[in-house]
Amino acid sequence: MGSPDATCNATGQWDNPLPNCTIYDCGEPYLTDGVVNTSSGTQYEATAYFSCNDGYYLMGSPDATCNATGQWDNPLPNCTIYDCGEPYLTDGVVNTSNGTQYEATAYFSCNDGYLLTGSPDATCNATGQWDNPLHTTCSLVDCFTPDEISNGNVFTSSMTTFGHNATYTCSEGYNLTGAHIRTCQGNGSWSFDTPSCLLVECGDLLPPTNGNIAVSTGTTFGQQAVYSCQHGYDLNGANTRTCTANGTWSGSPPGCIVSLGKARTTPSPKKLYIMPCICYEHHEWENLTQEEIIDQLVKDLSIDVTNTTLAQSRLISRSDPRASSTAIGTVAIGLLAVIFGTVACLDVLTIWKDKRFSRCRKTISRRCRGRKIYDVSSVSHDTHIELNDQDDVRERITFPSA
Repeated sequence: MGSPDATCNATGQWDNPLPNCTIYDCGEPYLTDGVVNTSSGTQYEATAYFSCNDGYYLMGSPDATCNATGQWDNPLPNCTIYDCGEPYLTDGVVNTSNGTQYEATAYFSCNDGYLLTGSPDATCNATGQWDNPLHTTCSLVDCFTPDEISNGNVFTSSMTTFGHNATYTCSEGYNLTGAHIRTCQGNGSWSFDTPSCLLVECGDLLPPTNGNIAVSTGTTFGQQAVYSCQHGYDLNGANTRTCTANGTWSGSPPGCIVSLGKARTTPSPKKLYIMPCICYEHHEWENLTQEEIIDQLVKDLSIDVTNTTLAQSRLISRSDPRASSTAIGTVAIGLLAVIFGTVACLDVLTIWKDKRFSRCRKTISRRCRGRKIYDVSSVSHDTHIELNDQDDVRERITFPSA
């Protein structure tokens, strides 16, 4: 420090003040986002040590020495912030909107049908690493086996994961209530509530006219309804019906018809020859066919076999062994001629009446005069036949509709 030389002048003194030597000082170095340790000083041959703050790493030499020229021998280093880089999540999305450097946070979410396992976020730490990226994964959602149902079955494919279906069916005689297909959802649950199988209900039946129905065990699938008729009526049709799986009763409803007792095995006659005349009080038959009414009339007829035309003719034609039989026979022949003539006239009259009878469509009325022919072969349904005897006692026969 001072002049580098001095000259001894005429007075015997050095002409300039004597200089002095001062040690070099390199000065205090500065490190952004870091710390400089100059505990050994900053003068010649002193060493400075550099370090960075948390989250930063040193770029350059970690130390510098003050050299003989008063300069730090190495360029001063700098501190650079750590960057953890962009994280990756299979089958998911990473949100790094606030960056990927030290203390930045990344947020994880999974695609539809995948479930996040592990932490939903990660922070870039002081070492430049995400604190838990390997512990966060996205796994395919599994809804596992769906609930079973009573009186039914559930069918799934080989998978119960996201997007796969479970199909429900019911056993015979049961109806499914609820959704028959459920789908594995992204939240790990099956869509819709578990359905149920309810027993098929066929509903109540109406009893037949003049009859009853017994359904003591109910009207659900497999149960039977038993039909019966009141006294005096016979069941026409099956006596039981069963509730079927489709909710309907099997067969057709039977009916109750008037009981006729034991059925005839011989065909009903087309004409009734009645002698003597048999008349009845007023009668009506309901729910009977024309043939059944005729059968009933025939059953009720009371015919005296000794008073028929055949029996009478046999008595008349029997021979007489007495001597006076010739005279009597002559008289008898005459009488027979008269009788035969009368019979012929009556036959003609009968034929004429038959023709009139066949033309009647609603009501037939006659008087009982000897031998009558009641022709019912051409009578239509819903026709009334009225029979009169000599004392005006009337019979009324009602033919029902088919």
